[in-house]
Amino acid sequence: MYLNDGFDIDFSFRVQLEGVYIHNAVWPVHGGAGYNISLAWGSSEILIENSISVLANKVIVVRSSGAGSVVAYNYMDDGYINGQDGWVEIGLNGSHMVGDHHILFEGNQSFNIDSDQTHGSSIYNTFFRNYASGYRKPFTTLDGTYIDDTTGCCRPLRAVGAQAYAYWFSFIGNVLGASGRTNGWTYNCVGAINFIPNQCIWNLGWMDISPRGYDPNVATTAIQDGNFDYLTNSVTWASSDTSHMLPNSLYLRQRPAFFEAGSGYTWPWVNPAGSPQLYKLPAKARYHAGTPFTQP
Repeated sequence: MYLNDGFDIDFSFRVQLEGVYIHNAVWPVHGGAGYNISLAWGSSEILIENSISVLANKVIVVRSSGAGSVVAYNYMDDGYINGQDGWVEIGLNGSHMVGDHHILFEGNQSFNIDSDQTHGSSIYNTFFRNYASGYRKPFTTLDGTYIDDTTGCCRPLRAVGAQAYAYWFSFIGNVLGASGRTNGWTYNCVGAINFIPNQCIWNLGWMDISPRGYDPNVATTAIQDGNFDYLTNSVTWASSDTSHMLPNSLYLRQRPAFFEAGSGYTWPWVNPAGSPQLYKLPAKARYHAGTPFTQP
């Protein structure tokens, strides 16, 4: 357990964080007391890969940094605010202060993809072949409260939700929602105010700061292409995309070595246009095996 930031990457260039398991912030509340992984103050070309980040206020946060960074093949779950149990935190994100930009998020698994407006804008981030289920894994908070998002306890639920001032984002080849669990959700909540509706596959431009409204520029500047969702059970391609072809990776030339470890795993593990759409993420497999540094 730790207080403040678990891994704090500040004023840094070309740092690599790989194969770590970080969990249980000692004070998981907003305000910086419980951030598992933090990139800040101009840090750029950072690689965060094949790791596990769970049970914190923010499982990853980016502040005034990010250029040329890659966050890939990580399992990130159970972000929450202790004492405010009904609030679903932001999962996979490159935001939380003005100036965050040009980060590639590839092949990760998290409960949602989002970008907050709290301290300013974030721009030009790319989300490629990630899985965002829309639900956190059931867990127990620091104060002993059991949380299961599927019971209706907690809001707002979303697979992808970029808040206001998140411009020129690209969402390509992702798998969104959970099979059999997102029935009745709203596909596109763009324009929703005051979290209604609050079970969304897409919620681009929403605001959680009063006076609540929405920012239409988030959706109009976003690229959405080749994403599969479990509400429509289909892939939605951009009208300009006539080839319907997705590369295996946007930063790797070949299958990474950690997919060969243990029993070996299919790569890419997120395959929106295939069947099945999801295989197994090595970091998630390690987490469930109960021995996070031994790949099953």
